[in-house]
Amino acid sequence: MDKDNALQEFWNVYSEILLTRGCDLGAALKQWAGEQEVELPGPGARDDFKELRESGCVPEILAILLAALRWSPKFEDFWSKFCGSPTDRRRVRNKLEKTAKAMEGLFELLIQLEDDDVTSKLSKIDRIGPGRVVSELRFYARFLNLTESISRETQTRSLADFCKFALTQYVKQATGRFRDRNVSGLIVEAIGTIDYNEVAHRMWRLRNFKRIGSHFKEISELLAAIHTLANSKT
Repeated sequence: MDKDNALQEFWNVYSEILLTRGCDLGAALKQWAGEQEVELPGPGARDDFKELRESGCVPEILAILLAALRWSPKFEDFWSKFCGSPTDRRRVRNKLEKTAKAMEGLFELLIQLEDDDVTSKLSKIDRIGPGRVVSELRFYARFLNLTESISRETQTRSLADFCKFALTQYVKQATGRFRDRNVSGLIVEAIGTIDYNEVAHRMWRLRNFKRIGSHFKEISELLAAIHTLANSKT
């Protein structure tokens, strides 16, 4: 299954679950993004948000990336521990991978028989098939691999820097240009750094973007997939 389809299915499942509980996830995200744009403190930042939206960025994604940047200082300790403990991370990752491989061998026949009908019947008794278990174990092992690349290869231990990269990358993907003026304007509002401007952001990008981006192909692909999915819902 390709990444777009996997993300689509993930979105559909959780949208349906929340809808049965009285929450339209798509509508809620759209409303929240609109509120975030209106509530940006400075008129310059609101103009930057509007320009990026009109240039091709999905407002929901922009709002989420801005929120991540704004909240990054509160999660720095978590980020440091999560990305700064390679021994624990590798141990857990190896256990997940070994367990997935062992299950795949033990339940090979059942996995081959696992189809939509089997999955549906198992869900009715609150169970998932061994194939799904193997898939989930490998998903979290890959996630730990991603955090490994964050700390080891890119040496990006600052969550704020990572969020700046994600915002910069998304704007470039969505609009075809870096748009340093707009991006720096949003960063200023998000983290409150008054001496940060278009020139400072361009300098940061020239020093860091290529280095970080060469190790974050997964993030770039994920942002592109979310952008495609969000556009398909409009």
